[in-house]
Amino acid sequence: MPANASHAPQDKASLRARIRFARRQRSSDERQACRHGIAEHALEALQHCEATTVACFIDAAGEPPTTALLQALWAQGIVVLTPRVHGPDLEWVVTTPTSELTAGAFGIPEVRTGALGSLDDVQAMLIPALAIDRDGYRLGQGGGFYDRTLGDGRAHAPVLAVVFSDEDGIAVPREPHDVAVDGVITEAGVRWVRPVGSPATT
Repeated sequence: MPANASHAPQDKASLRARIRFARRQRSSDERQACRHGIAEHALEALQHCEATTVACFIDAAGEPPTTALLQALWAQGIVVLTPRVHGPDLEWVVTTPTSELTAGAFGIPEVRTGALGSLDDVQAMLIPALAIDRDGYRLGQGGGFYDRTLGDGRAHAPVLAVVFSDEDGIAVPREPHDVAVDGVITEAGVRWVRPVGSPATT
């Protein structure tokens, strides 16, 4: 167990508040200026994964934008699965340029109708985060949806977190259930925590 695990929930809450505040201060123009860099570097990472099917989140307010990335994936003929909340878990929906979005749980955009896909079929997962530390441990929003997905073995493919560049390399409090991601995508580049194909870190 990490030495600071007993204080980790409170420390995570404090760090979440700080990063959420910083994201609110980021202008829409600043945020949108990152969209093409994120798309470019994500596609670079996906080439290493030889991805033909990808799980990717749809950005909510303040998050690193993924719209340009989704458009690029579709343009390359890559099958895209996006998440929606189903009870305590996430389910994954085959998403196309014509899929209709609606505000789902917590106001996060979701595709409400469409065929369900399986994470068994993806070659890479792109997930949101608030911060990533040097070892790839992720600070999420606190709902635990991605933690459960990563922790229960459903994520067999490389997992890449998408954050703004100033949110990468931040010290993140750890708890025993936390799982490290394989890499980080920002508007500035790709940082691999583990080479693709190496054993997962738990």
